[in-house]
Parts: sequence; C-alpha cells; structure tokens
Amino acid sequence: MCVCILGIGACEPESSSPVDTVPAARPTVASLVPAATDLLFGMGARSHVVAVSNYDRRDETTGLPRVGDYQQTDWEKLSTIKPDLMVIQVAPSRLPPGLVQRAESLDMRLVNVQINRLTDIFTVTSQLGNALGRPELAGAFNASVQGQLDEARRAVQGRRAVRVLLCRDETAVYVVGRDNFVDDLLQIAGGENVITGDNPWPSIDREKLIALDPDVIIQLLPDAPPQIVDRAKQTWSTLGELRAVKNGRVHLLTEWYVLQPGAQVGTLANRFATLIHEPARDATEQ
Repeated sequence: MCVCILGIGACEPESSSPVDTVPAARPTVASLVPAATDLLFGMGARSHVVAVSNYDRRDETTGLPRVGDYQQTDWEKLSTIKPDLMVIQVAPSRLPPGLVQRAESLDMRLVNVQINRLTDIFTVTSQLGNALGRPELAGAFNASVQGQLDEARRAVQGRRAVRVLLCRDETAVYVVGRDNFVDDLLQIAGGENVITGDNPWPSIDREKLIALDPDVIIQLLPDAPPQIVDRAKQTWSTLGELRAVKNGRVHLLTEWYVLQPGAQVGTLANRFATLIHEPARDATEQ
C-alpha cells in the first residue's frame, strides 16, 4: 500500500500573485473571509488590505491585524484601524442584528460576498474589484484563472471519467459531495464524484466507503501536521480491499488552500487532473 503525500514542497509551484505596484491607497479593506482575502491578494490588491480574519493562512497576511471571523468581530480593533470596507460572508437573511448599523457607525461599507461554487469566485472577484474601484485588476485575474481551468480541461479531453472520492479529514468520514467548488474542479479535471445526493459536505461510514470502492482517493488536509498525516496513512492501511489503496492511488494534499475557494483554484484543478489520470502504481511501492 502506498499513500502519496503531496505537500507544498512536493507540488507544482503555486502561481504567483500579480504584483501590486500601486502605493497603499483608499479604499482600505478589512476582510473577515479568508477566500476573499486570497482573491484580493491574488488580483494584486494587497495595498488595500489593512486587516484580515482570524483564519487567514496565506503567508502574506502575517503581521496584519486579525479582526474576527464568521462568529465574532473585533469592533475595538476595527475602530482603531478604520477601514473603508469590511468584507463578510453571511446569508442576507441571517445578518446579525445591528451589524449594518455598527459598521455604519464606523463609516465602513459592508461588502457581503457569497462563495460556494466555482462560478462564484469570478463573480466575487469582480465584486471586490468594483468595490475597490479597480475593476481592471479583477478582470485580469479572472482571465488568468480561466486560462488555468481551460488548461486542465484540455489535459483530460477525450479521457474516460475516473471515479474519485474526495475526503476532507484524516479518518475518511467527512467527504466532499456535489454542488460545491471542489466538485466543480473535480469535473473539470475529468473526475466523477462517487458521492451523490444533495448534501455538498456529507459524512459516510466505513461500510459506505467500501461499497463505493473508488478508483482514486484524494484526501484534502490543509496545513495538516505530521500526526494528522500519520493518522491518514493508518486509515488506509486498514482498508486494503479498496481498489484505490491496492493500486497505490491514494493521494494526500496538504497545501493550505486545498479547501478554500480562492486564488489557487486553477492550480488545484490542474493538480487534480494529474493525480486522477496518472497510471496506477504497485500497492507495495514505498
């Protein structure tokens, strides 16, 4: 049994962000949405970002003030930083009471984004570009990402769809269903999700996993420490009857962005295409 662990150093180089050569300028932005932060950096709008969420993982956010997340907002910090815009992701019908009024009291405009599917990434990038008064940055970025996705499509054109299981924890209980950006990328890469149903982020038991018996398993463990990677390998060591395990077609991706609908989706689509269609290996290979 061979589990291929693919971390940041083992994969193709992450596409570099456009260089923002414009001096820091208004409007300034506090982003409470990691995916939106990534899109802002990806389009080259770094100079506008003055604060980020508690969960931002991109290296370039190191040193920026952390001002909240989907559960809480540090209004005290925001009152000191005084950004012009605050990016949030909240269903319009579920906006917390007083949020709009609190933002208005600090002269902040709320930019409420909704990122779930792949197409949402392009919509939100344009939304952010317009909010900044920099639509040209958004347009160039969207064109670049579309080019990467087209490259992935061309790479698998004419190939048979491969049955794939996408896991999002080390125990193979939590998986990726349909109707989400990861499944959208899987389809572009020539994969067929073995998970069906209307729950985009379901869980399964061991019996269901064995019954599904996918050809390829891709485990998405962003920033997983060594102990989590070890547990993942232990999981598959007890499931030797699965064809993906027998054929050495279990892959662990540990890049920080593998479950984030942000600037790296083109890179991820091409990585999926490579892993899904590579030849099977001897299960005893180490």
